[in-house]
Amino acid sequence: RLARDAGLPSWALNAGRAMFPSRSAMVLFELVEHALGDPDIAMTVVGRHQVGELDLFDYLFTTAGTLREGLETDSRYLHLVTTRLERGVEAETDRETTYSYRQAEPGGRGEDLCLQFSVAALYARARAATGHPVRPVRIAFAQAAPRSHRRLAEALGTRNVDFDAPISTLTFSARDLDLRMRGAEPGLARILNRYAASLAAPPPVTWHGHFQLLLARSIEAG
Repeated sequence: RLARDAGLPSWALNAGRAMFPSRSAMVLFELVEHALGDPDIAMTVVGRHQVGELDLFDYLFTTAGTLREGLETDSRYLHLVTTRLERGVEAETDRETTYSYRQAEPGGRGEDLCLQFSVAALYARARAATGHPVRPVRIAFAQAAPRSHRRLAEALGTRNVDFDAPISTLTFSARDLDLRMRGAEPGLARILNRYAASLAAPPPVTWHGHFQLLLARSIEAG
């Protein structure tokens, strides 16, 4: 029902390797927050995510040698899982590296929730992939401060969370970035990177694409 309210037809949920419009993702977050009465819905969703659910994108991350290499790979292939977000290195010293997040388009409350999800998911993936209690040095959000951000701070592993920043950032210490990944496999990582480099971004979910798929299946079935 919520997907339908967000403008996603039922067939779109079975579209295979295709990407929903970023606007739909933001609207969905708003609808779910309202339906569940959960202002921390982004953290709830992150808590349900398991590494591997994002298929190739996750394994590119987990087979990297170090957390730093995994984050570099993530940024390089982010277009395989979203057109909503860009992440890059904003500042770097020998002690820490700050990564910035930029939204492709504004989206009000939905944009805020999507960004919280993206930052918290990255932190959760870093902990899972390294097997260590990685802790961000500090985090800044380019959004107004909520009434309470206790659960957000708990999910992010730090109380150094600022709001109303000019840009959203996440800073890791060099010590944490140099942690070795539990699933590090240099050979497999090279193979996966070569494969990922050959892929275009998934096509958008459209009615025309759905029609073409059904037509092809009908022709094959005679």
